[in-house]
Amino acid sequence: MDRGNKLALVILACDEFEDASAFVAELFGWPKLVDADGYTEFDSGTVRVALYRTAQFEANFSSGAAGPRSVGGPPRAELYVCVDDLAGTVARAVRLGAQLLSDAGPRPWGETVAYLRMPGRHILALAAPAE
Repeated sequence: MDRGNKLALVILACDEFEDASAFVAELFGWPKLVDADGYTEFDSGTVRVALYRTAQFEANFSSGAAGPRSVGGPPRAELYVCVDDLAGTVARAVRLGAQLLSDAGPRPWGETVAYLRMPGRHILALAAPAE
């Protein structure tokens, strides 16, 4: 099988793994491909998205490697999702426990984007075509 050079999976390490997994499942309704202890993988329809309990994620690396807990500052990754109903999805995300960081607004790359912090500390960007 020729898998080519394409992005297949994005994995986010989460301290609040259960809350983050429930949030993603409820907000997007993506089917779960894997639902194991400390690891949940979703089919977004394009790229698989996984959430991994931070301690288990860090156990994959040799001791002393810099994992998410040892790197200070804000999260350095975001989950950027294009949605059909931006206002409705933002409102639903907030009801499900996300913190709104930036209202939806036009961005220089031609989309309208709202930024939120989802359970598990990661940044969630919800996007729609600019009007």
